[in-house]
Amino acid sequence: MSSIFSFLLLFISFSGWGLLSLNKIKVHISFIPIFVFSSITTVVFCAGLINIMPLTVNLIYYAGLVLFAWYTLHYFQRKYSIKPLFHPGMIVLVLSTIGIILYLKGLILTHYDNFSHWGLIIREMTLMDGLPDSSTIITFQNYPPGSAVFLYYVMKVLGAHESYALMAQALLALSCVVPMFFFSKWRNPGVIALTIAAGFSLFLMHWSSLYNLLVDIVLGLVAFASIIAAYYYRDDWKKQLIVNTPILILLMLVKDSGKIFMAFNILLILIFLYYHSIHKKSVSKKTWKIIYHTLLWLIGLPIFLNYLWLKYTIKAYHMNYGANKFAVTPSKVTNNEKSSEFMENIGPKLWQASTNLESNHVSALLLLNLIAAVIILLLYVYQRKFSKVLIGTILVTNTYYAVYMVSLYFMYVYLMPEFEASRLAGFGRYQSTVIVYLTGILMTAIIHEWNDHFKPKSLTKIMTVLILGSLFIYPFSDNLKQLDDKPETSSTIRWDVKSKFGKIASTGTVDPKVMYYSPKSIADRGYLKYIVSYEQLSTNYVISNGINTKEQKEKFLENLKQTEYLVVLDADQEFKEWFSRFSTVEKPEGVYKVQQKGEKWTFTPI
Repeated sequence: MSSIFSFLLLFISFSGWGLLSLNKIKVHISFIPIFVFSSITTVVFCAGLINIMPLTVNLIYYAGLVLFAWYTLHYFQRKYSIKPLFHPGMIVLVLSTIGIILYLKGLILTHYDNFSHWGLIIREMTLMDGLPDSSTIITFQNYPPGSAVFLYYVMKVLGAHESYALMAQALLALSCVVPMFFFSKWRNPGVIALTIAAGFSLFLMHWSSLYNLLVDIVLGLVAFASIIAAYYYRDDWKKQLIVNTPILILLMLVKDSGKIFMAFNILLILIFLYYHSIHKKSVSKKTWKIIYHTLLWLIGLPIFLNYLWLKYTIKAYHMNYGANKFAVTPSKVTNNEKSSEFMENIGPKLWQASTNLESNHVSALLLLNLIAAVIILLLYVYQRKFSKVLIGTILVTNTYYAVYMVSLYFMYVYLMPEFEASRLAGFGRYQSTVIVYLTGILMTAIIHEWNDHFKPKSLTKIMTVLILGSLFIYPFSDNLKQLDDKPETSSTIRWDVKSKFGKIASTGTVDPKVMYYSPKSIADRGYLKYIVSYEQLSTNYVISNGINTKEQKEKFLENLKQTEYLVVLDADQEFKEWFSRFSTVEKPEGVYKVQQKGEKWTFTPI
């Protein structure tokens, strides 16, 4: 009951800031969720740089509650209209949020990369109430903390449960899809239905991303929300700057590769500003004012905050930026040590992967290009009109896809170790980011032009909506089965480690030395290692994968002498035979307090 109350208060606080954005700043209601969330993230991040994150969270949270009470009072006094609050986008957001909360309730993290970084950083931040520093065990130290900052804000209010983190990230993603509804109206249910189908397909593309805290999909969605805002406010340069500045800051803070999406969006924003605010107008003070403020807010401020993050990491981790494995430095470009065989193969490999028609990413992009081309043709044949929006969208999306692939080539050649780059490590996730971004733009443009130029009769309209909606979802239809295939966390090694180390933690021992025995994890590529690090938040442990050879057994006994606790996750025959000499338990899997006297070992179950 208390958690329901906490959720309610959190959303009331968000609503308070949303009402301020609607009534004072006059932000279109479809952009309010991402505007509020990105603004909160920006402010809390800045607070983290000066070490006042808890105070800032409390101020934002309680100020939101006060604002909600203030505007509620004014609504009762009829000083503001309540009608805009029932916009289709907001209704879809509310219903989707309730559904996501129920769907993700009780889940815990299981994906490998949650424990290597994305879940680890939020756990460290919630425990230390600040941005991470050298006191943490974070290894990817220059990764920006954008989404983790928003998750920290939500978890500071709700509590530090992993399912709350998953819900918060899903809510952030949903807020990026709501801008698609900017031209939706209740009197046109066809547009609403198509927009719901388009938004659903963006999630369906990687439905499993709801079960982890990786930011690849979130990055693409934030970039997408920014470009939709740029298009909507193309005639209002002031609102363009107000709404897009915090979104672009969030884009820069979500992931380092956000820089290329920022460049994509800034280019389009500058084009919009030029043609709608400067073109065919004499150069005046207003012209220079637009240029100055654009450079300051849309470009200067996000880059400046990214620079502050860079300086923070240097100070917090007591190391130079170039010392980080994933840092982008001139020396990595000039001192490329990749083999000649790798250099010959990487280009063709990347080309094949980026144009593979069997990939649902590529098929979705091609299908949407085809739909857009058909609409352009129909519009010209029947109405003698050229759709500048769709023609421009096709040119931009395909150009951006090509440029993005070139940037991946640069990353594989200059930044990634050869043994990883040779197998195009992470390509699927990197590609999913740009596909979410580009397909979102294409689907929005298609719905927009269909709504503007085609007014079919009722039956034809229903058929068109069904066909277009089905085509939006079709490339990812195989993923529909994932909707009812949530991770079974209780049977995973993650749950096993979590529950067993929880017994050790309950003893009150500070930073205990623990040995984990698990022959099944010998080829897990470090999965168990990262899980244990995440649970203990230390490296004070050792993992043994067997005692089959003399060397393995000697190493096992040497490490066991230095440990306080033994955690047996799974046991092979050799271990069972050795363990039976010191314990009478039938199944050795469990947690034991370790004591040694001479050659005799005592294992006390916990």
